Amino acid sequence: MGWIVIPNWDRFQHYKDRDPKWIKDHVSQLHDDDWSSLSMSERGALQTVRMMYAVSDGKLARSAALRAISLRGNHGLALLNALNDAGLIAFSASKPLSLTRSREKRREEKKASASAEPKNQLSMNGQLEPASTAVDEEMLRLARGWIDGHQASG
Repeated sequence: MGWIVIPNWDRFQHYKDRDPKWIKDHVSQLHDDDWSSLSMSERGALQTVRMMYAVSDGKLARSAALRAISLRGNHGLALLNALNDAGLIAFSASKPLSLTRSREKRREEKKASASAEPKNQLSMNGQLEPASTAVDEEMLRLARGWIDGHQASG
């Protein structure tokens, strides 16, 4: 059977949790060589696939997309292959999570990682808390140098 997945789908979402679903059409596509090289019928097929992807909550069967874009001809498979080759859609052998479920999963992961990460902060007595990332470590190193230099000169 096969499924269609749209890479970077969040980028094309206007409202993430509303019905009816709205899809953004970015003017930045005009500067995207992959999109610009598409024919007008391929661009129309892409828009149709995006709408179907939204309606299906991210579980778009390849056969359903093929039927929808092949209404007036037999070149639907060529259209899907062109969109896949351009990287604007991807074929998947396994059924993807629904968009709603994958959003919930991302929220849970984000919440778990946010609560697991220690917060770096400067305490009232000028002591710095331990860093949790390389960027934080560099910021702490710079802050310690500034504090040490300030205390030595003062």
